[in-house]
Amino acid sequence: MKVIHCVASMAPASGGPARSVPQLAMALVDCGHEVALWSPSVAGGGVSGRRSWDVSEAIADLSEDTQSSLRLFSGSFDEMLKVFGEPDIVHDHGVWLNFHRKVARTCRKRAILRVVSPRGMLEPWALNHKKWRKRLAWWLFQKRDLQMAAGLHATAAMEEENLLGLGLGAPIFVAANGVEKIHKRGTDGGSASRGNSPTMLFLSRIHPKKGLLILVDAWVQVKPEGWKMRVVGPDEGGHLAEVRRKVRLAGLDESWSFEEALEGEDKWTAMEQADLFILPSYSENFGIVVAEALAAGTPVIATTGTPWAGLELNQCGRWVEPEPEGLVAAIRELTSLSIEKRLEMGRRGQEWVSREFAWSAIAESVEQFYREILGHKQ
Repeated sequence: MKVIHCVASMAPASGGPARSVPQLAMALVDCGHEVALWSPSVAGGGVSGRRSWDVSEAIADLSEDTQSSLRLFSGSFDEMLKVFGEPDIVHDHGVWLNFHRKVARTCRKRAILRVVSPRGMLEPWALNHKKWRKRLAWWLFQKRDLQMAAGLHATAAMEEENLLGLGLGAPIFVAANGVEKIHKRGTDGGSASRGNSPTMLFLSRIHPKKGLLILVDAWVQVKPEGWKMRVVGPDEGGHLAEVRRKVRLAGLDESWSFEEALEGEDKWTAMEQADLFILPSYSENFGIVVAEALAAGTPVIATTGTPWAGLELNQCGRWVEPEPEGLVAAIRELTSLSIEKRLEMGRRGQEWVSREFAWSAIAESVEQFYREILGHKQ
């Protein structure tokens, strides 16, 4: 098959799709398909300009034969089609933006099958954020564009349920995001095992939906003795200043630190060195950083706004309500555990991720759905 994947940006600061979409594209190439990865925000045509380290480094590691089957494009969608040729499937990752409207119109005009991954942008919390602007866009174009898609891709059962509630009519399939690698860290149990202050890590965009303000409220109540809270990620919309202000007013400056976004090995090192990872989000369609933290052998606290109930089932973390009370209970419990207990949780998390979040298996399930909708077209 010839497949085009469309993503708003491959810059690290843009969030999870900047990593997961290129990795899915590479996994589909491994399945024998010809794949184009297109983003309007990558400047200069193809691989030049600002892009995620995942794209540049990962593609450089591919064999020459594989590299020839994965092509990067930017600029005009129509110009990209002229170069790449008519695809069997266009897989568009995201909604709302003008370029998604352009992709939808072009596919409709050319009778190209289009699959849409909303990537959490249609979750209840997201729909209520800037509610009136989105409601207007929904009735003007977005609902129609989704109804005319050949299929919808959800990354978890929770997102599938919410998509079904919108009554769009398009078939929905579920395929999780994968993890690029599993880090085997043996007896290294984070900062505390090396005699340093134990550390809890938040590594994601600093955005209102990520729940950092309620995390401050919870930390004030617990104040785990000797623990440090490390907040790492790009500021979005000035929310960092709001979080910093709340931390300062709560008297937590000595235990909380804020850092710029990390990528590549620096990101993996931060996850491996953390004693606990936390994602207190109100809403996530997947939350790739949770899978990555587990792959690094770090236990995780996540909320029921994320699709990570498996943290409890696999005994590698806690899954609590996105409110101070739930976070208080989880933080109090897991910061009180011995290093050995946290290591055990981390190993169970790695085993779970190895079983269920390999890109090869995920690409095969995506490929199967593509074939199903292509079969309906014929």
